[in-house]
Amino acid sequence: LRRFVPVAGAQHVLVFGPSGSGKTTVVHVLAGKNLRAVRIMGQVVLQIDDVLPGFQPGHGANVGTTTLRYWYDEANNTYYWDCPGVG
Repeated sequence: LRRFVPVAGAQHVLVFGPSGSGKTTVVHVLAGKNLRAVRIMGQVVLQIDDVLPGFQPGHGANVGTTTLRYWYDEANNTYYWDCPGVG
């Protein structure tokens, strides 16, 4: 995990939810990343073309954020937080 050094006056958006509920996907959508629907083992899942640094989107048995992750959007002076295992 990167050391968090806040930018003065920045806004914060926290995304909470149970492990595997799509928090990482929501953060990537907010970041404007492209998502693709693909079929994996008979299921349609979303894949992220350009994953944000420090994030690990997953599917299946390994799904679920295990540590707090964030992304800073300089253009909008906003932090987006992926908060694991809540709910």
